[in-house]
Amino acid sequence: MADPTLTPDQLTKVNLLRSYTGDTLANLTDYEVWQLIVAVNGDVDAAAAQSWRTYAAKTAKLIDVSEGSSSRKLSQLYSQALKMADSFDTVDTSNVSSVGRTRTFSITRPGQ
Repeated sequence: MADPTLTPDQLTKVNLLRSYTGDTLANLTDYEVWQLIVAVNGDVDAAAAQSWRTYAAKTAKLIDVSEGSSSRKLSQLYSQALKMADSFDTVDTSNVSSVGRTRTFSITRPGQ
């Protein structure tokens, strides 16, 4: 079954996400990329961050390779992908009063 046709607005967002993620989404159709955007409520930046995290997970096992006078530092792909993911994070934590474990308290009713 063929993928549904996307609207011009949807294609614009798909192309924007592709430009944010380079070739990390090269194997996906436009419709599959659109589904990544839909999964994060239409937020292209959040989709880019998620895509870079997925790419980081795929590159986590790579190691540096040296052969003769040539070398490739493949281990850097993981940390660079995480840096890219962080650059697209749009979560605003400025109004969060504390970060940590959830706490529960007993309810105290007035007059008791």
